[in-house]
Amino acid sequence: MLAFWVLAIAMWQSSGEIMALFFFGYIGTSVGVGLGLYAVLPKKKKPLGRKLALFLVGLFLLGFAGVLGRENMQIEGVFLGLLEFMG
Repeated sequence: MLAFWVLAIAMWQSSGEIMALFFFGYIGTSVGVGLGLYAVLPKKKKPLGRKLALFLVGLFLLGFAGVLGRENMQIEGVFLGLLEFMG
């Protein structure tokens, strides 16, 4: 999580683009929360942290990058992510 926030701040300072803080900060926080849950949950519930991180990052990529940002996304990556999330 810290690495993503350092990257976000560095990109913001170098480019002046405030959205870098939001994009990398959100992804870093999502991954950090998921990994933190994975570390503290009992063995049977560990996949919950991983699935939460996948859901939050996937939601961001689909919602912000795909719909609002109108970025070119490869749709097969979305389906592979969904299959992993459900499996």
